[in-house]
This record gives sequence, structure tokens and C-alpha cells, in this order.
Amino acid sequence: MAMYGYPAHKDPRNICTVSRATAGECPEPGRLRSGSLSGLRNALMAVLRESALHRLSELWLAAEIRQRQSAMQRWHHAARKTSSALQHQRAALQAEADGDVLRGEHGKEAAELRRRWRQQREALLAKIGSYRDQHVAVPEEDLVHLQELDALHRQQMARLDDGHAGAHQDHDAYHSKVQGKCLTAMKVLGAMGALEAKHSRDLRPSSSSLGNGMPRSDSAGVCFLQWAWDPALSAG
Repeated sequence: MAMYGYPAHKDPRNICTVSRATAGECPEPGRLRSGSLSGLRNALMAVLRESALHRLSELWLAAEIRQRQSAMQRWHHAARKTSSALQHQRAALQAEADGDVLRGEHGKEAAELRRRWRQQREALLAKIGSYRDQHVAVPEEDLVHLQELDALHRQQMARLDDGHAGAHQDHDAYHSKVQGKCLTAMKVLGAMGALEAKHSRDLRPSSSSLGNGMPRSDSAGVCFLQWAWDPALSAG
């Protein structure tokens, strides 16, 4: 039945909208034109290509950031290790220098004590003794004064030696503690470096992983882009 006011052969419901309508053929209901399918496919491919490019760019950017962070961590670790080694070296040099100072002070004080001892002994011998050839004769009743003088200076020398021995012990203990801290820090940094290297190896991405590391040439995203931009492959 024709629409009111239209002949049957001019009814709009019977007019074909595709090129084959000129031959009297109409497409099946709901069937799209081949041009529309091609345009839809091209539009969909463009969206997919853009999405794949965006995904790959994110992967490359994330991998580059991780590489820079890893490089900074390695540099920071190496700098800390070098700093600890320098501190240990400076501590060893300082310990040696302080030891030289202590030994120098002890030598000066001991030399001064021996000088005073010798002067006082010579003065006492000149007072109580009499020189005979290369010897000094001391009366037996005055010999006790010479013995007391010698005992006094021997005690002073012993106290001086004990004081410097204690100073050397304190010096050795302090610098051993400082150098021990430096060695401990170096060992800790070495262990941390080994753990970081192992952690980096454990987290190294595989070819099938997504979101970790640089995308490989055989990854799904790269293969899709190669297919999407290859007319010979994407035409079908």
C-alpha cells in the first residue's frame, strides 16, 4: 500500500539509500553501507592507536623515571660510601696525629722531670758529698737524703708514665670507637647496596609484564601499533 499522496513506485519507504538502488536493489534492513563500515573501522583504529600510543608513552616515561631514580640512588649510595671511607681515613690520620702529640708531650714532661732530678741530685751531692777522682763520697748518715730524693723522683716518673699510659688508653678507645663507627657505616652501606641491587634484579620486568620497565619490541602494545599502521596487515 502506498502512502497517502504518493504513488507506489515513489513511496519513500521503498527508495534505496545505497548506490545499488539504481539497479533496483535495496539492502537488507539494518545493514550499513560499506562506506560507513570502513569509516567506523578507521575511527575505531584511530582511537585504538591513540590509546596504545598513550599507554606506551606512559610506560616509557615511567621506565625513564625509574631509571633516573635508580641512578640517583646509586649515586647517593656511592657518595655516602665514599664519605664514610673518607671519614674513616680522616679518623685514622687524626688518631695517628693525636698519638704523636701524646707521645711528644710525654717525652717533654719526662725529659723535664729527669732534668730537675739531675739538678737536685747534683746540688745535694755538692752539699753532702766530696769528690774523689771520678766518684763522690757521701757520708753514711747523709746517704738517706740522697735515697729519699731518688725515691721521690722515681715516684714522680712512675706517676707520669701511668698518667700518659691512661691518656693513651683513652685515646685508643676513643679513636677505635670513631673508626669502628665508620667501618660499621661502610659495612651497612655495602649491605644496603647489595640488597638494592638484588631488589632491582627481582623487580626487573619480564616481556609480558605491564606497567614495569621499558616496553619490548615483542610486547602486545608495540605489536598492535605495528599492525595498526601497516596497511597490508590492518586492511583485513
